[in-house]
Amino acid sequence: MVFGAIDYLFMGLYLMAVVLVGLYCGRGQHNIKDFLQGGRKLMVIPLAISLQASLFSSIGFLAGPAEAFRNDFQYLPFIVIAFPAAFIAGYLFVEFYYRLKVFTVFEYIERRFGRSMHALTVFLFLTKRGLYAGMVVYALSLAVHVATGFPLAGVILIAGISAILYTAVGGLKAVVWTDVMQFCVLSGSIVMILWYLVNGIEGGIPEIIRVGMEHNKFKLANFEFSLTTRMTLWGLLAGTMTNFMAEKGVDQVNAQIYMSARSAKAARHSMWLAPVFTVWLFPALYFIGAGFFVYYLKYPNDQVASFVAEGKHDKILPFFVVNMIPAGVRGIIIAGLAAAAMSTLDSVLNALSSITLIDIYKSRLRPSQSDKHYLNMSRLFVVFWGALITVSALYIMPNFGSILEGTFKILGWIGGILLGIFLLGMLSKRANLAGVYIGAVCGVGVVVYLAYFSNIAFIWSALSSMVATVIPGYFASLFFPSPQAEQLEGLMWQDVVLKAIRRERKQSDQS
Repeated sequence: MVFGAIDYLFMGLYLMAVVLVGLYCGRGQHNIKDFLQGGRKLMVIPLAISLQASLFSSIGFLAGPAEAFRNDFQYLPFIVIAFPAAFIAGYLFVEFYYRLKVFTVFEYIERRFGRSMHALTVFLFLTKRGLYAGMVVYALSLAVHVATGFPLAGVILIAGISAILYTAVGGLKAVVWTDVMQFCVLSGSIVMILWYLVNGIEGGIPEIIRVGMEHNKFKLANFEFSLTTRMTLWGLLAGTMTNFMAEKGVDQVNAQIYMSARSAKAARHSMWLAPVFTVWLFPALYFIGAGFFVYYLKYPNDQVASFVAEGKHDKILPFFVVNMIPAGVRGIIIAGLAAAAMSTLDSVLNALSSITLIDIYKSRLRPSQSDKHYLNMSRLFVVFWGALITVSALYIMPNFGSILEGTFKILGWIGGILLGIFLLGMLSKRANLAGVYIGAVCGVGVVVYLAYFSNIAFIWSALSSMVATVIPGYFASLFFPSPQAEQLEGLMWQDVVLKAIRRERKQSDQS
């Protein structure tokens, strides 16, 4: 079957609708608070959906089915961790940043450790999110290229330009509301794939379960404790918890979204509510992967066999969509895949623009300019990062192996180091600049070791780099002078959050 005119029409209409929503959201923006934080007027439910949509990208759309087809369901229990992790992150990070009234999380690092550590953490974050966004765009382009035959570079340019346009004009408000729109399209796409897959297999769901069980496709956990086994329950739980805390706690992409809430309480509630919206999506995608395995076992296909032989399991979903789903419907599904990519890309572009503006341009280069100047520069930085991410998608991402493993490595290696630095700053009064620098160097050393000299499984990436930063960082701090009390005033979690909560509860009881 050929991806036809009606399919392109649906895709084109969708992209046009997203851009128009973004342009509409750009009305009435007068300063960087409006552009970067939506004026702090956004509501809980849209924020919760946007938080989850920014996490669930085209990577999840492709990697979930690919993982289940290639292996089993052992990665799926990670969704259970999202709920306790969200609760912890809500109190540990969301309350903290909101009460500090910062634009970016790295403003805190400058207050706590000074400019040099601030520069290091900004560099690590820009590297992490720039590479991750490139992986997202690459995953999208790979799928659309397989489905349509459209040139890879062309797909990347169309997706990138669309996201750049509405993000540059509409700012965070556009990011949130287009994320809501894209989440709805994505959810509908998953339901449609399931429908056509189940109806395409004689015997339907019972047959998928029967054959899947025979081939051990529904295995949920490996209780072995091993650092080198690709997937174990213990590695998954530890890695997912660390990754989630790094993503929600010290990642500007997520912090920018929840810091746009009306209050600290609303920000915390958006964090807690976010996992609810995707708790069904991941099991559905993994079941789709098991269904693909059964389908092509019963009805062999030479092209799918070549994907499997090459280890390109990520291509199976778009191949199924374009060959087994009717015209028009498949155009909507590929648009859903574009939605998944763009919902992540817009959030990343907004965050990278924020950090470049606030942490580099405004604080270092041009500190005393007008609101209009900074607003225009924010938009220019969106375009700048969009161009870099496009180059990354074209030339770097194809070398990272499977999409799932590549993503876990990018986010885990650097995210673990950043999480370690923030935890030392927020929770340890003894932590100082020299000690934390030593911890960061140790964390980088562990990342290099994991990348080039180790056979430790990828699921341990985040925990390994975080522990390698925190423990040496804390003990190294003992050999250098402690920060003075006045240097720590208003910068420790127990002072900013814990005492404030106790004070508010006391006032509430008295009233």
